[in-house]
Amino acid sequence: MRNTYIVLIVTTLGFSLFLLGDYLAWFGTSKITVLDYVQVNFKMVDEETGAPLMHAHVRCFQKENRNACSEVNNGIAGMLSLKIPIHKIITHSHIFKQGEELVDTEDPMLHIMFIHSDYASPVESIMTKDLPSLEGKQLTITMPKRMGLASPEPDESRE
Repeated sequence: MRNTYIVLIVTTLGFSLFLLGDYLAWFGTSKITVLDYVQVNFKMVDEETGAPLMHAHVRCFQKENRNACSEVNNGIAGMLSLKIPIHKIITHSHIFKQGEELVDTEDPMLHIMFIHSDYASPVESIMTKDLPSLEGKQLTITMPKRMGLASPEPDESRE
């Protein structure tokens, strides 16, 4: 009976030391590169009225990458969601994840052009290293009217 307790205590201590050593990466780490996606939400509004815009689209581009994102249907009217691919290097030990870092792209800026048939197409630029901090957030984009489509002012000289 006493030997059973000794074996149990030694096994528990050994397993605990293994967990501690693995958590502290005493047994080494390895790195893998994974493809992940960041989803960012945009609410596009009219510059003059602040009303949300429907039927808007985007085009994302970087140097050597003309299609740097894709639109996702989120089911919310007036909200445009983008999935932006990113590559991460994940460092892990046998059991625990030790850390992760974003892989730098050739062009550190992601340019997003907002497109609507009645509005000018503004371009917003986001640093790719800032993308993980924007995950799930809602950003508001004010869309200026396209030149020549603004509502005409009444001509008071004709009265």
